[in-house]
Amino acid sequence: MPNLPSFSLLFWVASTGVLTTTYPIVARTFPFRATVGRDYKAVNVIKGSTLAIMTPAASMLAIASMANSDATWLARVWAEWLPIMASVYAALDLSATIYFPNCATTTLIHHILVQAFYLYLEWVQYEYTLASRAIVLYAGISTCEYIVNIRLALRGSIQGPAAIRLNRKTLRVYMAGTYLNCVGQCYLVWTAGESQAGIQSIPPEYWVVALAMAGVFVDDLFLIQYLWKWKPRSQSRRLLVGGRRPPANVPRALSSARAE
Repeated sequence: MPNLPSFSLLFWVASTGVLTTTYPIVARTFPFRATVGRDYKAVNVIKGSTLAIMTPAASMLAIASMANSDATWLARVWAEWLPIMASVYAALDLSATIYFPNCATTTLIHHILVQAFYLYLEWVQYEYTLASRAIVLYAGISTCEYIVNIRLALRGSIQGPAAIRLNRKTLRVYMAGTYLNCVGQCYLVWTAGESQAGIQSIPPEYWVVALAMAGVFVDDLFLIQYLWKWKPRSQSRRLLVGGRRPPANVPRALSSARAE
């Protein structure tokens, strides 16, 4: 009798189908402003909301990826939570690519690499390898950055001080998450090198995953750059002088800026 696909793979396919059919429903019914594509916003609303729900479990998996311990609780969390979490995380990016393929090139590469990471985890049957730990660490921290997708979903829908505060908070969270991810990945390599008699003894498959992960980080850096340079569609004169009412000689022309 041939081997049947794993439950995780079936869940990945089913989740992709459900998400892909849900996006147009949200795009039609959600009160989006027309300044940015409704399909783009629908994808980010669902992705941000799903990642927010996944954050507690994703945080535990990120911690488990760093622990490198034989503790019973860690093995149980890894074995029972990871297959479902990985399939949903990959399905979010796959369904987004299917429904909204007109995205930035770096984002498309990001989505493709996430599918490759997921299939690698399936291939090794979620074994606690260095490469799988690196993937789970990245995805776990990335899940906690769900505010980025919420920010993109609200792009053009909120204006003024609220938009500025949300953008600043999103930028801080994203920069902190990217920094922690970089530090965590370096920690994994360092500790693996110590435990395996030098970095040169680390399995080649890890370096393939690490190289692919660099492509994912490039997309993160592009989005950080966008958030850093972002200006609101219309800045009030009060905002331009640090929250105080400006003097009468402040030119009215200064109260506007380019839209995102």
